Amino acid sequence: MHILEHHMLDWIRSHQAGCGLMGEQGAESIHSQFNSLAATYKTIPDPIDRLRCIMKEHYLKVSPQIQRVTPPKQKRLIKLT
Repeated sequence: MHILEHHMLDWIRSHQAGCGLMGEQGAESIHSQFNSLAATYKTIPDPIDRLRCIMKEHYLKVSPQIQRVTPPKQKRLIKLT
């Protein structure tokens, strides 16, 4: 009870997330999602590329607002010869 009363609010503020994020149920849910995505991307032979695709897909599922964000256009440097 002490942790909830005296430390939880600081933890929520510093991590910008509720305490439910750290629970076992949330971890099991993520496990399920990763297993499903692993089956989707099983045809990618390189394990690093496969994991990169799984992580990207998972990130887009849990943070759909990121799809609306577009990076700023880079200015090209023109070299004069």
